[in-house]
Amino acid sequence: MAGRRIDEVEKEKRILQVSLLLPRRPRNFILHFIAEKWGLKDRQARNYIRLAKEEWDKYFSRVKRCGKAYYFAKFRYLYDKALNDNDTRLALDITDKEIKLSGLYIERKEEGPPGSFAEWMKKQIEEEKREKKQT
Repeated sequence: MAGRRIDEVEKEKRILQVSLLLPRRPRNFILHFIAEKWGLKDRQARNYIRLAKEEWDKYFSRVKRCGKAYYFAKFRYLYDKALNDNDTRLALDITDKEIKLSGLYIERKEEGPPGSFAEWMKKQIEEEKREKKQT
C-alpha cells in the first residue's frame, strides 16, 4: 500500500482504527503499528494520531452537552489509559469517582455516641450490668 493515494473511506477507517488504539496503547506502539500495517513514514503516522485526537476532542465536545455522560466518557477514557500504564491505584480512584458521580456511593455515617464502636459497646455493657444490679 505504500506509495499510493488512498480514498476518503480508507482514510476514515484508518483514523478510526488509530482512535481506538489511542486511549489503550502508548504512542510509540501506535507509531510502530501504523508503520507496519500501512507502510507509512513517521510524519504520516503522527498525522493520523493527530487526526484521531481531533476525533476524540469532537466526541467529548458532543458528549459534554449531555451532562453527566461527558464525565462518564472522560472517566472511561482515563481508566483505560491508567490500566494501560499499569497504574491500578489511579484506575481504582477513577472508579471511585465514577461510582460517586453515578449516585451509587453511600457514605457510612455512624450513629450513636462519638468514639469507637468498641468504646460504645463497653459503655453499653456497663450500663446493662448496672441495670441488672439495680433489679
